[in-house]
Amino acid sequence: MHVLTFVTSQPNVDFDLWIKKSYPDIEILDRQVLDAGKAVDWFVENSIDKSILDQIRTEFKVDIFQQDVGHRAKKLFLADMDSTIVSGETLDDMADLVGIGSKVAEITARAMRGDLDFEQAIDERVGLLYDMSTTIIDRALGEMTLNSGAKNLLSYLKSKDIYCVLISGGFTQFTSAVANNLGFDAHFGNELIVENGVLTGTVKRPILDKNFKAQKLNDLSQDMNLSLHETIAIGDGANDFKMLEGAGMGVGYYPKPLLKEKLINRIEHTDLSSLIYAIE
Repeated sequence: MHVLTFVTSQPNVDFDLWIKKSYPDIEILDRQVLDAGKAVDWFVENSIDKSILDQIRTEFKVDIFQQDVGHRAKKLFLADMDSTIVSGETLDDMADLVGIGSKVAEITARAMRGDLDFEQAIDERVGLLYDMSTTIIDRALGEMTLNSGAKNLLSYLKSKDIYCVLISGGFTQFTSAVANNLGFDAHFGNELIVENGVLTGTVKRPILDKNFKAQKLNDLSQDMNLSLHETIAIGDGANDFKMLEGAGMGVGYYPKPLLKEKLINRIEHTDLSSLIYAIE
């Protein structure tokens, strides 16, 4: 049996009744209201095709999570940082502070779409910050904004004793601050090389990329003696895909086109706290 969890940002609307009227061929074995007018579970015998779920998303502006009923309990959560847990891209934010934001953002966009190798993209972008004072890191940290629902989601996950890992192609100066703020159990990121208070325009090797993210998911699962169905991961860009594909539930957060095309579970209309309804 599968469960479809519907979450809407439109309060006090019987949206699941509307959906049922528009899609009568979906046979609902059971239904459970999780939050009146906001979230509901439908229990169905067989999984629903992605194309149908995408039609429902578009028509009703709801987010949908589909999973096997027996795989709902999670023990390990991995999250990308930039444009997932925090708004924007931290490297772009630093570049904006020194007047080269458009140059760096263009490279970032190509990498997130999957049009540019991640390692090449990070070298090109960080190289543009050569000889900049490290004060831009502190300034970017001061202006960093958490995405809506991040605090509620992490609070819930920790209440369920789920091990939470922040894993980013961004930099440890930022992952450490975000992890400490929200209560992540561990964090991983790339390391900007600094000498005499200025950025050298280089990144410590090896660079953490999409392969690292996927491998860390597998390593942590093995270390914790977990089945992959006990894991959940969330991200927004192409460099997150291997990790999301490998997790028991891989969720795209306002995803770039590659993830939108590939992933059945996505957040596109609500916020990060919607995941609370999908996890036991």
